[in-house]
Amino acid sequence: MSTAGPLLALLLAASPAFAEVDLLLVEHPEGLRILDRYQQSVQHPARVGIVPLVPMRITEARDMLSDGFTPAMRVEIDGETFFLLTDDAGHLLHPGNPGTVRRERAVVMLNDTVDLLRGGALRLRDPLTGSRTPLAEGTPMRREFRSGSDTYIRVLRDRPTFGWVRLEERDRGRLWQRHTGPSPTATAPLHNTETRVRELLEQTNALLDSLYAFMNARLRTSREPPRWELQRADGGLRCVLQGLAQPAAMTESTTVLAKRIELAVAGAGVHVSHSADTILIQP
Repeated sequence: MSTAGPLLALLLAASPAFAEVDLLLVEHPEGLRILDRYQQSVQHPARVGIVPLVPMRITEARDMLSDGFTPAMRVEIDGETFFLLTDDAGHLLHPGNPGTVRRERAVVMLNDTVDLLRGGALRLRDPLTGSRTPLAEGTPMRREFRSGSDTYIRVLRDRPTFGWVRLEERDRGRLWQRHTGPSPTATAPLHNTETRVRELLEQTNALLDSLYAFMNARLRTSREPPRWELQRADGGLRCVLQGLAQPAAMTESTTVLAKRIELAVAGAGVHVSHSADTILIQP
């Protein structure tokens, strides 16, 4: 099945990591009823990274908790899963005052870090008031998502600041550039990295299962699909492709997967490298 690698690369490129998604921006998230991935109440949202106006990617708008009758919205914040309790109609419950709640629809996730090359060339627009603040030269920023011609960024400070800027591709290299070297700050906690990588491997293995099932049916064969496995090694993570006699056949899809991982862990202070059948994520 020498075509499996290129086909998987196409499937990966079209998968949800690069698709348009819906997000929530909440002025005072502590006003919502929030549960963690274990469905335990989050008493202090800011301590787990749920700060004002942090992007909450909606993964399931109308979900149920494990009890089978409590409605909730499932979201992802910096790679971690949380549940926002809702009423039966899907409206968010808010025992406190959440302030402004905005839903950004069909946005494109970016998740990479950039540097500002010229002070005052870009102005950060406040998501709530619309006021604009000039950004200083060298300001490190994480591009969260793009909506139309605007980019929603996180200014990488001890207390993150969010807002809108206009980052034109034609100004790349003149006004801004992608950050190289170590992350300027650990905006995505290291303990989130393994969760993000594991989820991506699970998605990829599901694609491999579907791809091999289709090809086996067409070719009347019964070959087992290869699997990506996650291992801890040398203070980092190693993703290993198992069950393939000729790993070189998967080089293209491995490259796409490595890029997805790199985007998913942007800001976590790790470096991603890969060969045909191995992807390394190291501090």
